Amino acid sequence: MYSNIAKMSTAACASLPPTASITSSVSRYWFWWRITLVWTTKNATSASISSIGNVALKGSKTISVTKKGTYTYTIVAKSSSGQTAAATTKSVVK
Repeated sequence: MYSNIAKMSTAACASLPPTASITSSVSRYWFWWRITLVWTTKNATSASISSIGNVALKGSKTISVTKKGTYTYTIVAKSSSGQTAAATTKSVVK
């Protein structure tokens, strides 16, 4: 009886689509800027961020930049069934 419940729960979770969110903040540090990215995913088995590569399913990263401009980062989360979700954040360095 209990083994059927476990199988049903696993199957139900596997069909849920992934979600992804990402935010960024900019701070000045001496002669450069720091962009801090914070992201989270749900129902995903892998995640990657543009310009960074594969990342943990939830986390943060600080990137140092020396040039002013707009920096765009997109996270793509993928589920075990191949479904994907994406989210984008832009950081403006002035």
